Amino acid sequence: MDKLVQFETPENITVTYRLAGPGRRFMAVLFDYFIVSAAVILLFAAGLIALTVFAPQVGDMVIYWALILTIMILVPAFFSLAYFVYYEWRRNGQTPGASLMNIRVVMDHGFSLTLSAVIIRTLFRIIDQFPLLWIVPVLSEKWQRVGDMVAGTLVVREDETAQDALRTRLMARDPGEAVFRFNPAQVNGLDELDAQAIEVFLSRRQGIHPEHRAQLAERLTDVIIQRAGFVEPVETGQREQFLEDLLAALARRDARELG
Repeated sequence: MDKLVQFETPENITVTYRLAGPGRRFMAVLFDYFIVSAAVILLFAAGLIALTVFAPQVGDMVIYWALILTIMILVPAFFSLAYFVYYEWRRNGQTPGASLMNIRVVMDHGFSLTLSAVIIRTLFRIIDQFPLLWIVPVLSEKWQRVGDMVAGTLVVREDETAQDALRTRLMARDPGEAVFRFNPAQVNGLDELDAQAIEVFLSRRQGIHPEHRAQLAERLTDVIIQRAGFVEPVETGQREQFLEDLLAALARRDARELG
């Protein structure tokens, strides 16, 4: 049975996520650890070859074997932690395994991940690997592991929806057709929940009463303008065009980061 969580954006638009179940999360992390293991083996082999080549210059065999032991312990640990921190922080909460399984990490209040949350949940992977704790996500109301609970994060599903189709269509549009242009600072000033709010509104606007639709567009545009630091005037009749152009810019940015 699917578990749903809902967040209300500052624009009073409700965004609903489906939580990622333990099975889907397990398959994602299994794929990630396969990548990490393969990379660690290559790094370890390269390190041993380098030490073997330079061993005659080391002289002291105690130092030589200490270096080998250090490589065996530190390289796998460092690379594994760096892998998860990099992808979850730089790739919008998605490692390659998470992307494959259409899941990603968000804060438990719906907003995009913070760097501190990413580091905390990554460090807790060391603890969460103990077999006794594997049952925690199954028993947790929101399918959280210990690291999620401490960091305040959730893992949610990203199945194909009308919102995804909308973003894809806007991204494919010629940037030269845009009425409004955004610089990187303005685009990066918005978080994932802002993008979700825009997507929810644009994908459902046809079924909203015209008066309420205009009010939502105004409220959403005003908040987004303030948060992104957009200074150009947006006329009443251009608000939906503004949101479309902004969502297209967000989609192109995400595509570049994931490419």
